[in-house]
Parts: sequence; structure tokens; C-alpha cells
Amino acid sequence: MFASLVDIPMSVQRKYPDRVSHRFRSGKSFIDKSYTDFVNDIEIVALGFDFFGIKKESHVSFFVNNRYEWSVIDYSLQTLSAVSVPRGSDTTSIEAEFIYKHSESEYLIIENIQQLSENSNIVNSARKVFIIDEKPIPKDFEHLKDKIFFFKDLLIKGAIIKEFNPNRFTDLLKQIMPETVVSIIYTSGTTGNPKGVVLTQRNFIENVKMTAPRMAIDEEIGEVTVTVLPAWHAFERTFEYSGMSRGLSFVYSSLRFFSEDILREKPHILASVPRLWDSIYLKLNTFMKSQSKFKRKLFFNMVNINYSYKKSLSYLKNCYICYDKQLFIKKVLINIISIFRIILLFPLHIFAEKIFKGVRDKVGGRLRCAISGGGSLPVSIDKFYQSVGINILNAYGMTECSPGIASRSVQKNTLGSVGSPFIDTLIKITNEENIPVKQGEKGLLYVKGPQVMSGYYKNKTATDEVLSSDGWLCTGDLARETIFGDIVLVGRSKDTIVLLGGENVDPLVIEDKIQESEFVDHVMLLGQDKKGLTAFIALNEEALSNFANEVKIKITDIFSFGNSKNKTEEYKILEKKVKEEIDSKITKESGFKPFEKITQVILVKNTFKIGHELTQTLKIKRKQIEETYHSIISKFMDDSDK
Repeated sequence: MFASLVDIPMSVQRKYPDRVSHRFRSGKSFIDKSYTDFVNDIEIVALGFDFFGIKKESHVSFFVNNRYEWSVIDYSLQTLSAVSVPRGSDTTSIEAEFIYKHSESEYLIIENIQQLSENSNIVNSARKVFIIDEKPIPKDFEHLKDKIFFFKDLLIKGAIIKEFNPNRFTDLLKQIMPETVVSIIYTSGTTGNPKGVVLTQRNFIENVKMTAPRMAIDEEIGEVTVTVLPAWHAFERTFEYSGMSRGLSFVYSSLRFFSEDILREKPHILASVPRLWDSIYLKLNTFMKSQSKFKRKLFFNMVNINYSYKKSLSYLKNCYICYDKQLFIKKVLINIISIFRIILLFPLHIFAEKIFKGVRDKVGGRLRCAISGGGSLPVSIDKFYQSVGINILNAYGMTECSPGIASRSVQKNTLGSVGSPFIDTLIKITNEENIPVKQGEKGLLYVKGPQVMSGYYKNKTATDEVLSSDGWLCTGDLARETIFGDIVLVGRSKDTIVLLGGENVDPLVIEDKIQESEFVDHVMLLGQDKKGLTAFIALNEEALSNFANEVKIKITDIFSFGNSKNKTEEYKILEKKVKEEIDSKITKESGFKPFEKITQVILVKNTFKIGHELTQTLKIKRKQIEETYHSIISKFMDDSDK
């Protein structure tokens, strides 16, 4: 397939030298880089790093956000067979220092001058420091100016070496082997200190081989994607490797400009996290509430009708969740009913597609599919987007698998699942005695394949906890396998909440259901050793503002009780509204048991930030939230048991 990851852009450059590889903002304008420019920059920067002493197996901490230079540096370090230790520029100084020291890094790459002061301890101990954005070095660091260099210095030195030693780049590439370590990626994690996942060329290339075909990118037309996820994260990183292997053009965006960039660039494919689609869904719901009753009813009726039409199509393609083997006659009957329903609903389907054009235009109008990873996509939202014609391919993985394990595909998009395992990937689902369960039964999911890590860096204890001697990785996820080979996640083994009455609760499904509320940006279920469940909720700012205006109360008055024991009357009004909405979702009819009912809610304004309460893929850090909100959580939880 590819000799190394660096061979990917070089192969595309030979076929499409003038195709845009990257587009990014520069002030109010945009800069385009062709694949020829990109490969040339990789070569020059690699030779520049080579000049400054980075060599095979050098460990390089790399704290930079997604941008063109990130991608250039990534491939350049690989050219040298150096080991990158990447994180975002917003990594806290405490975490950055832990990662730098634990990974035994010798060199540091940062994005801007501000990071010098934020990471002064690292800067002092590093052999050399490289900064992308050039500005005068602060006086506090002038004594270190002999070891601080800028991105342009790499370009200057690299160009000189290329001129006088044109074969050096090719010679460097020859030392890259399948087992050459590419990166030590420290998991952002939702609990405890991050662990360094060691990933090799083989790990990543296998993921490219596995994922690229499922995205069905049309290499000849030159498809476009707009990216906003952190480039250092295994999900985004492998998406970029895979997309580039099919000649994809990348537009680097930011949260600030993402909506604007999507409308302008009209992407064919996106890599995203569930929170993005949840946010769009909630905004659309809010908009529909402002429409006339007739328009609302028409819209949501057509959503249901179009879902029925597409569900019938999925039955004919075996793209539905079923755990029990079906009798032949039952299967024939299902197909007959599905065909009849397709014929009957076809005219309404055509009408629905026209109605939903406005929704599809919100994501550019030509989006062929979106890969959703880094978390669970709620089934209701999954259904909605399929109904309106936005094809979301749910994917499943973890950094330890670089990161892919399973995904849905354009050809087989089974709603409610994370798709089927990748080629060359084995799975097994076991019970508490580590005995494989029958197909369809719930158990702990294990995975084995060429994409699985070799272990955690300098952490044999943690490695032995999840990785067996024969290569089976314990994912920590509870899952079921359908008769068609799709994987359905049903919870986390370590996240199980045991109530005072002994009932076991898997919070994932309940949290996903609560997340459907327009009031909820983030939710975390609490209740270990308590009588009932409590939902800790970070409120959606827009929904909170609309509700406050509707009932004529001030948001500042709602939360003025602080950490005292007395809730304000305004808080009680909001609490009652949110609790009623959640109660309408967590019901027996929705498949929930009586003890899974939410007994109380804890409401806070959403001040969650990436790197603090949230991971880079917008998952909540449970331990961080429990520490930050300890006083209010303990007060509410103690009161609930009285």
C-alpha cells in the first residue's frame, strides 16, 4: 500500500501535483498550498530539523493546534524517524510538563511566544525550542536565544541543505521501518493522569488501509473537507492520513469560523464529534419552535415519513439491528412489507427531500458523508439526520488502536450501531468470567489487530491491565454483536453506577437520552451508593436565555445561591422545567427501568472548557468535574438522601 506515512503525500503529489492539499486563513484572505508545495515543505523542514540535531528516535514534544505547519512538521519528524509527542497549544502547563518529562522529550515545538512563559520549566530543560509564529523573544528568555528558533529558520536551513545535499531526504526515508515509532500520544482521558500510547508506522498505515475504503472518497474529482478537530488527536490525525491517501483537500478552520467555512467550501466529507451534530439538531429544534404550528407539524411529520422510507431500504440491505436469528419466512415477510412501504412512500420521500434541502444546505449542500467519532451518537439524532439526508457514519475506536476498531460505511450504514469491525480486526465479547458470550448477548469488548498499540510508554502496570500477552486489548466498553456483524455499544464497564438497592446502572444510554433536551449541553450521571440517580447538567446558553426571557426572570438570580443550601425561587422554576423534560424522556416506553428514573438534577451554567472539564473531542472529564464542583455536588447529593 504505502512504504510509510510520508509516502502518502508523495504518492498523491505524483498523481495530482497541482491539487490543493491545504487551504487556511491568513488575516482576511486565504492561502492555498498544492500537494507539490506540501511535499516540498515537508522535505525542507525535515532537513531543517536534521540540521538542528533532531535524529532517529529523538523525542519531540509538539504542543501545536491544527494548522498547515502542524501537518508539515508531523511528516517532517516522521522523515527523521523521530518520535513526536503531540498535544494542543492550550495544554495546561502542569499537563504539558508531565507529558514532556514522562516522555523523555529532548526538543520542544510550540505555536507562539506566549507558550514560552507558560512552559518556562520545559523551555529551560529543552535542548532546542522551535516556535511557529515569529515574534520578538521576551527579555526573560533572551539568555536562551541561542536555543530558540522559529519555523522560518527551519525553512532557511533546510533549503540550503537541499541545495548542497539533494539526496539527503531520500536517504532519511530509507530508515523508516513498519515498527518505527511515529508518536507517543498521551490520552486526554476522563480520569487520572494521561497515559502515553506508543504507535508505530504499521499501526497508522493499517488504519489507513482499513478506513479509507469505507469513506468512499472519489479521488479523481478532488473532494474537499473542512476540519476543526485537534490535529494531534488520533481520530483527526488518522482521518487526515486516510483522506490524504485519496487526494482529499483540507481546509483548516476554527470553531469561530467553522459554520462560515462550511457554507463557503461546501465540503464533500467531514470528520466530526457527536456534540457538533447535537448542537445543530438543537438549534434547528429551537428554530422550528419559532415557526407556525402548521410548518412545525409538516416538518416533523415528513421527518417521520422519510425515516420510515429509509428504514425500509435498510431492511432490504440488512442494515438494521437484530440480535436473534430470523426464520426464513419471517425474513421474506419483512422484505415484502419493506418493498410495499417503499413503493407507497416514494412520492412523499421525493417531497421530503425537497423540504430538507434547506437543512442540507446548512452543511454546504454537497456533503456526501460525515464521520462521527470520539463519542456516542444518540440514536434519536442518528435517525433525524438520516431522515433529512445527511449521511453520518458512526465510528468507534480508541487511541490505543490508532484509533479505529469499527465503523459504519457508505455501503452499510446501520443506525444505532458503530458498524462492523475493520478488516484484519478480531473482536470478542466476554462475560465477567472472561468467557465469550453468545452472539447478541452483552459483555466486555476485546479487540485484536495490527492497529493495536504496543503498550503505554514507561507504564507496564497500565499496559498489563488492558493488553494481554497474546495481543487482546480490553476496550472497557460493554457491547453486543448483531446477527449482521455490527457492534452496538451499551455502556462502560468501569462507569457502571451501583445504587444503594444494588441495582446496576449503565449511564451511557441514559446520558445520551438526556442529551436530546435543548437545555442540555453536557450531562454526567451520579448516584453511586445512593438511593437514586442525579443528573449533573451544564445548561445550553441559548436555551437558558430563552427560558429566562419567557418566564421573565434574570439568569443572575437563578444561580445567586452559590454554594449555599438554599436554592433561589428562580432556580426552582428552572429545575422544575428541566426535570419535567427529562422525565418525559426517561420512561418505560423509551425502554428504561423504574430505577433508572432521574430523581433530581443539578444545574450549572456551561463554563466547561477544553483541557479542563472537556477532552479535545468534547467528552466530559468526570474526575475534573467532580473536583471542580465538589461542594455543590456533595450538598445536593447529601440532601437527596435525607
